[in-house]
Amino acid sequence: MPAINLDNPAACVAAIKLNARLYNGGIINMIDLEFLASHDPWFIVLIRYSRGEIRCPARDAKHFIDLITRDRGDSVRDISILNK
Repeated sequence: MPAINLDNPAACVAAIKLNARLYNGGIINMIDLEFLASHDPWFIVLIRYSRGEIRCPARDAKHFIDLITRDRGDSVRDISILNK
């Protein structure tokens, strides 16, 4: 796995995206999602849950995850980045 320069947020965002694509099948965790939301808020992520999927900007993902788990009682299967 390539080293990440933590002093450069743009490099961290690029590393998160690259690592997710190369090593995790595009899936990211909540820590990566929060970092993307704060440093690349308009980056589109895919939220898959038991009844379907939602594509949204990283900054809105936590809101949709809360709605899915609270109101519908569904579970989130994974959060991933879209391949371009």
